[in-house]
Amino acid sequence: MVNWSWYPSGGDWTAVENLSQVYQLKGHKIIPFSMVDKRNYITPYDKYFVSNIDYRILNRQKSISNGIKVLKRSIYSAESRLKLKQLLDEVKIDIAHLHNLGPQLTPSILPVLKERKIPIIWTLHDYGMLCPATSFVSKDEICERCKNGKFFYCFFRKCKKNSFQASFVAALRSYILKFLDIQKYVDVFICPSKFLQSKFIEFGFDRERFEQLYNPYDIDRLSKYSGISLGNYDDYILYVGRIEKIKGIMTLIKALSDLKEIQLLVVGSGEKEEEYKKYVIENGFENIHFLGHLEKEKVIYLIKRSLFTVCPSEWYENLPYSIVEAMLLGKPVVGSKIGGIPELVIDGLTGFTFVPGDAVSLKNKITDLLSDRKKCEILGNEAQKHVAELVNIETHYKKMEIIFQKIIRN
Repeated sequence: MVNWSWYPSGGDWTAVENLSQVYQLKGHKIIPFSMVDKRNYITPYDKYFVSNIDYRILNRQKSISNGIKVLKRSIYSAESRLKLKQLLDEVKIDIAHLHNLGPQLTPSILPVLKERKIPIIWTLHDYGMLCPATSFVSKDEICERCKNGKFFYCFFRKCKKNSFQASFVAALRSYILKFLDIQKYVDVFICPSKFLQSKFIEFGFDRERFEQLYNPYDIDRLSKYSGISLGNYDDYILYVGRIEKIKGIMTLIKALSDLKEIQLLVVGSGEKEEEYKKYVIENGFENIHFLGHLEKEKVIYLIKRSLFTVCPSEWYENLPYSIVEAMLLGKPVVGSKIGGIPELVIDGLTGFTFVPGDAVSLKNKITDLLSDRKKCEILGNEAQKHVAELVNIETHYKKMEIIFQKIIRN
C-alpha cells in the first residue's frame, strides 16, 4: 500500500486507512511504503520509507540550492526507487496498490514494480496526471488550459502556490510524466467518482484501464465517537472542510446575510480563515461562528446535532468525506452542482444542489430545507441509505477481488 503519508493527512489517508482495514479483515497482509514522518503510524517497514522533505518550507526559503533540491526530488526520486528495491528484496509482494504518490515518492517507482512483475492498481484521489496544480484551479477559478499537454500555462500563470519556481517544477513534472506515458505501467486505475473517471478519459487516458469504485467507508467507526459538549449551539447548519476560496465559503456567508435567524458553524482552517473572520465581524454577522480545526470526535458530534450540512465547493471535488460522513449520520446536504458532489447529493432526494458560486441559488435551497423540518428528516434518511450503499465495504471488496483475479491472471 503506497501513499506519501502514513498518518491522517486528509481525504486520501481516510481512503488508505479504510481500504487497509478491509484488506486485513479479508486476510491480506498490508506492507506500507511511504515517507518518514514523526506523525506516522508505527510499522516495522518504516526503515524502507524515503527521507522526509517538507516542500512548504523549501518553497518559503527560496534559493537556487533549494530549487535544485525540489526539482531533483519531486520529478524523479532515485531514493524512492532504491528504498522500494530494498523492500522488495525482503518481502514478496503480490499486488501494489498506489494512492497519492505526490512529489515525495514520485511515479519513478512504477518501473521498479513492473520489473518485478508486480501488478499495479492505482486509486486516483486528484487530477495530478492531468493538471500540474492537481486541482484544475488557477487564480482561484476552474481552469483547463493545460489540456492536450499545454502545461506551460501552469508556469506563466503561477498556478502552483502562486510561485514561478513551484509552477515550473510542476509543469516540467507533467511534461516528463506525459513523455514517459506512465499509464502503460498501471494495470487498473480506480476512480472514486464517475466525474473523475470521465475527466481522465476525456483527457485521453485508456478507458479499458479504468474501474469506477467509490471509496469504502467503515460505517461502524462512526458509532465509536461519543457525544462531547461543545457549547450551546442550537438550530444550526454546518460546514466542515478547508477554508479556502475554492471551497465556496464566501458564497455561503453571503447566502446567509439575510438569514440571521439561523446559525452557521464553520469547522476547519486554511489560508482564508482570518480574512473571512474579519469579513464576518465587519459586517455584523453574529450568526456565523468559526470554530477552527477540531478533533474528529467533536466534528461527528456537531454533525449529529446539526439540521444539515453544506458543501459549497467551486472546484471539481472528487468524493468529499465531509458529505459521506454527514449522510451516513442521517443528515441531508446542500451541495454545489460540480465535480463528484451530485453523485452523492441527489437534488430533492438526499439533499439539494445549487449553482456553484451563486449565493442566491444557495440561499433558496437553504431556505427550502429550513422551512420544512419534516422534509429535512426524510431527505436525511434517504441520504443515509444512498451513501451507505455507495461506500459499502463488502460490495467494494467483492469488486476488488474480481480486479485482483484479473490482473494476477494477466
